[in-house]
Amino acid sequence: MNKFLTRFSCTAFSGVEVVASGSLQHVVSTVKDALDDKEFVQLLIFDDSTGKPIDIDFRGKTDDVLKRLEEQFGDSFGTEVNDQTTRRVGRPKLGVVSGEVTLLPRHWEWLKSQPGGASVTLRKLIDEARRAGEQQSTIRKSQEAAYSFMTAMAGDFHQYEEALRALYAGDFDRFYRLIEDWAPGIRNYVKRLAANAFPDELESIRYLEPTQLAGMRFMQRGIEGSIVMLNLLRFRDVADYSANPQLAPEVPISGAEAFNRYIEHTLPFLRDSGGEIVFLGDGGEFLIGPEDEKWDLVMLIRQSSAQSFLAFSSHQDYLAGIGHRTAAIENSRLLPTVELPKPK
Repeated sequence: MNKFLTRFSCTAFSGVEVVASGSLQHVVSTVKDALDDKEFVQLLIFDDSTGKPIDIDFRGKTDDVLKRLEEQFGDSFGTEVNDQTTRRVGRPKLGVVSGEVTLLPRHWEWLKSQPGGASVTLRKLIDEARRAGEQQSTIRKSQEAAYSFMTAMAGDFHQYEEALRALYAGDFDRFYRLIEDWAPGIRNYVKRLAANAFPDELESIRYLEPTQLAGMRFMQRGIEGSIVMLNLLRFRDVADYSANPQLAPEVPISGAEAFNRYIEHTLPFLRDSGGEIVFLGDGGEFLIGPEDEKWDLVMLIRQSSAQSFLAFSSHQDYLAGIGHRTAAIENSRLLPTVELPKPK
């Protein structure tokens, strides 16, 4: 099987409902088994990295569809994404190259007065400029992905044009308010695509949802067998239900209490997908790690496979209660791990 089919991440919609999410192979197999011929008329499949629709010929059996996709895309498709230089163990070569730089005298005087001298200062300035450029590129790609999907699926939705203006204005709060009444499947996917579209949110360095790139890299790992998800969670002092007022309790509750509601809602769907909570523990400050970083809760969740995890995380009934998690968490980390044989 072409690795592209198992590592390329996409999401399928029938009307406004998500019917499958995960690798292209998983999505194609799922919709072929779940939908009848009439329902394929409403089916659209979107590239999770670009928000653009993917054209797939569903004639014949599942194997026929997958074979055509292999022939259509070939091994070279996605080379830019998949063919990354393998990192070797050991100290990397710096690859310093000499060159000539022409500056005014005042520029040289300033460079010479900086710690480390002119060369070190120039390298720092260049690295800072590259990081700023990379952030702008990340924002632009996220905006374009959200725009592509919104144009295809939400063009007749209430306040669609206002939402687009808020997206490109970088107005995070207004954007979320404008799309709040949209169909849950559409709204949640838009939020996922737009996760990196807002400069102020990137600057705050808070990690609450997977980004497009992180999801794509997770798929590219091609993990086989069970996965253990390491969750590090920091709770809000008071839960913030402003993004999901329909779930808000009558009186304010703590972030920890809101997360307990999320767990109560989530457990049936987690178990149905073959998953389980392996460990829950109180967090605290690191013994080895940043001194100003602490986590309130450590959680290990085992999933039977990457596909099971993706099916669970895209289940519409599960997503209906995910607002409790959003309200509860101030910051988080999620690390997919694969178990290794224990030493004898």
